[in-house]
Amino acid sequence: MNSFQVVDVNVYKKWRQEMRMKKSNRRKFCCSIGAVLLVVSNNLLSDVVANRAALENAIPWIESQQNADGSWGANDNIHYLITTNVVEALKKSGEYNVAYYAGIAWLENHQASNVDFVSRKITSLNDRGNNLVDDLNYLQIAKQEPAQDGWGISENYKSSALDTVLVLNALSVSGSNVSGQTGAINFLSTNQLADGGWSLVNASVSDPWISAYVHTILASLNSSNALVTTMLTNSTSFILATPDTSSSLVLAQTALALFKSQELSVRVDQIITVLLSRQSVAGDWSDVYTTSVVTRMLSAVLGMDANNLQQSAGITDQSLRSIINAQLGNNAFDNIVQGELLDITSLDLRSSDVLSLVGLSGATNLTVVQVNASTDTSSLVGVTIIVDSDSDGIVEATDNCPLISNPAQANLDGDAFGDVCDSDIDGDGFTVAQGDWNDFDNTLYPGAPEICGDGIDQDGDGSDMVCGDVNGDGQIALADILLSQQHLLGNLTLDAESIARGDLYPANAPDGQITISDILLLQQLVLGVQ
Repeated sequence: MNSFQVVDVNVYKKWRQEMRMKKSNRRKFCCSIGAVLLVVSNNLLSDVVANRAALENAIPWIESQQNADGSWGANDNIHYLITTNVVEALKKSGEYNVAYYAGIAWLENHQASNVDFVSRKITSLNDRGNNLVDDLNYLQIAKQEPAQDGWGISENYKSSALDTVLVLNALSVSGSNVSGQTGAINFLSTNQLADGGWSLVNASVSDPWISAYVHTILASLNSSNALVTTMLTNSTSFILATPDTSSSLVLAQTALALFKSQELSVRVDQIITVLLSRQSVAGDWSDVYTTSVVTRMLSAVLGMDANNLQQSAGITDQSLRSIINAQLGNNAFDNIVQGELLDITSLDLRSSDVLSLVGLSGATNLTVVQVNASTDTSSLVGVTIIVDSDSDGIVEATDNCPLISNPAQANLDGDAFGDVCDSDIDGDGFTVAQGDWNDFDNTLYPGAPEICGDGIDQDGDGSDMVCGDVNGDGQIALADILLSQQHLLGNLTLDAESIARGDLYPANAPDGQITISDILLLQQLVLGVQ
């Protein structure tokens, strides 16, 4: 038996994270349902593990059956039927992946040809931000038997419970045509058979699958309408009697119907056990449509199809939506639903023009967001925010050049500015614009003390100073000795440059003055004595 008890959501979310790590090649299941309690088994989640294992095996099989154009189904007549159902199954399972988006793209680019397909299209595309006005208008025009408020497969066919409930679901999810919804409910109430079920057109015997399907939609309405309540009460008795020998399609739809109205029960438990025993090694239940219905049912039982997960995330910043969609692999889409946000664990917005993070609060697995200084992060709490405008990996608060990338943080002069944004890199008081020809050496700048004979032009006058050339005429002669002597005796005062040229002692370490030692060395130079 697939027996259940209630356990805290945090246990379940932790387990989901482990499952995600095991299968990182595709989107793993994860959802946030707040304080809602999830149903799990008595034996350390053993039944949940079995149910999820079945789901994990089914989804890759479903994806493997996708046609090259993004649709599902063996021929054109059923492409719309199968594709809409698979897309819904993937969405309800939180599988916002390449297969899902390819299916959505196929639906957007192919015309639905009847009430059944149009209704399913609206249900599948409503949360994608598509303009569905023409499709909704078509349903209004296709309405049959106004007195009964029902719909047939097209305007030339009689009304049926199946087509009417499909329309009701489409109108409900799109939030349109309230009177049409009321009319559909009235039709379904009028055409519910005595045993509580519904039948094919003009049939007198209730059909188990149609009855379970109608029950599922009615239960999903969460309506306080008295007719809906009565219909659900009556139909519950009928679908509870569905035998285990029924087809997998009927059993899956029955379990989903019962779960939607009663949540877990002994009967739902029994049906799941039967269905798990029928799953093939490949992961399917004989065909794509049936497998997708079982997938939807298991997702519901596992708490993965909460309505809020299919609602728009409310992300107002266009650039942010584009970045998230690109990260999810669905570049062609704009709208984002809550369930998709659960795949986001980190965001790098540093090089973007994102101004607002409104709508990201639903990204409950998001732990780190990297932004630039222009992004308003006030709407997002409980997440590590890293402000790094230049994308160099250094947070803004400690970056010595916050607007220019410099991961090495080089800072030659040790001031508050890194070299890549410092106008005076060597800290000598001169910028390149001010004539500093070497901004990486603080001994070279206009007017710097010149060291004679070292081959370096410290002051930038175009030449290295000649040691001993006191008068600066380019030669070492008696005149230089006489000037030095007169300066030493105090008879004249040499300027700083002249002193620097005559300051020969100590060698290679001038002391900034002319002394007798300097004059003796100068005499040796003039006389050619070394």
